[in-house]
Amino acid sequence: PSQAERALAEQVLSAVDEPLLYARVDLLAGEDGPLLLELELTEPFLFLDFAAGAGWDPRVADPRGRTFTVQAKYRF
Repeated sequence: PSQAERALAEQVLSAVDEPLLYARVDLLAGEDGPLLLELELTEPFLFLDFAAGAGWDPRVADPRGRTFTVQAKYRF
């Protein structure tokens, strides 16, 4: 990210008064600099309990970001 993007993301996150375990800041390039598109503060749920052969494994989505593993197959 550019310095302007990083500065905007830090400004947005500083407005949150609670400690965060997860945050994603989506930005969009604007004429006068980056614009906030979306701020996600909840960990995305991957519905792994509903996939055949998949079960909860703490290595998949640790809220502290220590490990992240994804395996996917796409068929079109």
